[in-house]
Amino acid sequence: MRTTLRITDQNKNAEDVPIFASKHPDSNAIYVVVKTSDGLIALDRDYNPRGFIVDSGTLWDELENHPANLVKEFARSFDDGRVTGDAIWLDLDS
Repeated sequence: MRTTLRITDQNKNAEDVPIFASKHPDSNAIYVVVKTSDGLIALDRDYNPRGFIVDSGTLWDELENHPANLVKEFARSFDDGRVTGDAIWLDLDS
């Protein structure tokens, strides 16, 4: 399982950030991945969008099949409804 993901912001700047690290000191670590009609979006611990995830198309399946404790919600809305889709939380720290 990956421990970082590459995300891009609105200006197409790329950044590698830790994924599902609830105890990570960086509050910008990815806490939730949301599958939207536009692609996968990374959210931080406060559910703020961090950017689109650069993915080869296998990440969602990888997350759904991960052996860690998984929480998944369908049609979940974040960021005052601007981000809506299926959401996955994993805690890789435990």
